[in-house]
Amino acid sequence: MNRTKRTRLTAFLLSLACLISLFPITALSADAPESTISLRAITWTSTTYQSDYFSRQCQIQHFQMNVGGQTLSGFCGDHSLHLNNQHIGDTWSTPQEVTDPVVKSLMAYYYTHLLGEDYYNDECIAKGFNYQLSEDNLMLVNGWIQEVVWLWSTDQIPSDHDGQVEMVAQAYRESANARQGTSYASIDDPTSPGAPNTFRQVAELILSNPGAWCECPVYRYVHPSSEVQPILVGYPKKAPRIQTKYQIIVRKVDATNPSKTLAGAVFQLESTTDSSFQAQTGTTASSGIYTFNRLEAGTYKITEISAPSGYQIDNASPVFVTLPASDGETVTLTFTDTPTTVTPP
Repeated sequence: MNRTKRTRLTAFLLSLACLISLFPITALSADAPESTISLRAITWTSTTYQSDYFSRQCQIQHFQMNVGGQTLSGFCGDHSLHLNNQHIGDTWSTPQEVTDPVVKSLMAYYYTHLLGEDYYNDECIAKGFNYQLSEDNLMLVNGWIQEVVWLWSTDQIPSDHDGQVEMVAQAYRESANARQGTSYASIDDPTSPGAPNTFRQVAELILSNPGAWCECPVYRYVHPSSEVQPILVGYPKKAPRIQTKYQIIVRKVDATNPSKTLAGAVFQLESTTDSSFQAQTGTTASSGIYTFNRLEAGTYKITEISAPSGYQIDNASPVFVTLPASDGETVTLTFTDTPTTVTPP
């Protein structure tokens, strides 16, 4: 190769190196898991209980893992093995991706509500699932998800949806009774006013709405000792930043019992000021809520076009809303429907 060609090649490689340096290396491998993680701390509770699924008692605890310099919750991966304070500082390695949809949905749900606002995506907000859990509730959720992870590790998760819901609800019931000192006998026992208010309904909500939780690949890491539990951690990703300025929240309740929220009411949103606006429809979730977001300033009309099963529309006339409203960027409208049949006392 002559000198001129070598000079040109050298210049090209230097230019390419400069171009590559403009992109952070982390951006090129953002989806790759860390090769190792370590145990940073354990929060122990005195809550123990006997699960229907395991002969050995379960205990509710919280494992804090160092994942690439960040602290993330981890879940033990084998109930037959052990893990305790003497393993703080130990390293787990050899990540393997977990693809089970039940485990992924539960861990994504947990991380979404643990990490909060930056992890609520459009579907989560539209369905009214963007609520913050208390510290005690997060520990409770941590407990029953831990039991489900153990069930996954022993191939006990059913293949059918209804079976999965029942298993998750049962783990939730056991954990709740132990953590809260309650004595719920059935996964269909009501636990609170409104909906979802049974263990089965909560499990159904989580497993039937995987798109409402943050994107969260899950990986299993192993300890150098085969006697120590493997650890599962998720890599939760922030939701794309919502670019909308205004939103309208519709809330549907029972006219005879306003504390009872109604799923299945269909609303239509139209603009009276923007001819290019495409009409939108939305159906309330079990929370009774649907959110129309990404709305520009202007006047909109909201009409209930279909009532939930067993109800009739109380007001079929449209409601008009002008954005921005005087009370902020969000307007909440409550609609009532009346049952078509009334149960005798």
